[in-house]
Amino acid sequence: MMLRRRSRRSMTCVVEIEDDAGRKARARLTTPEAYAFTGTTAGTIAARVLAGDFEPGFQTPGRLFGPDFVLTLAGVAREDLE
Repeated sequence: MMLRRRSRRSMTCVVEIEDDAGRKARARLTTPEAYAFTGTTAGTIAARVLAGDFEPGFQTPGRLFGPDFVLTLAGVAREDLE
């Protein structure tokens, strides 16, 4: 029952960044529920690493697989905001 309820939920993050010149960008990222999203993401990353798609040392998923990696995962959408 809990798993079924969790699968219908989603998570939304709103992020704002600013560079040294003061330019700002904002985006909204919507993903599946946090626990489900973490499991799916970890499994996807593990499969790619086991297939040899990695660089030695500490890497973030965005650094290793590109800034739009998260958008390749099921149920993820980004909306760029003004």
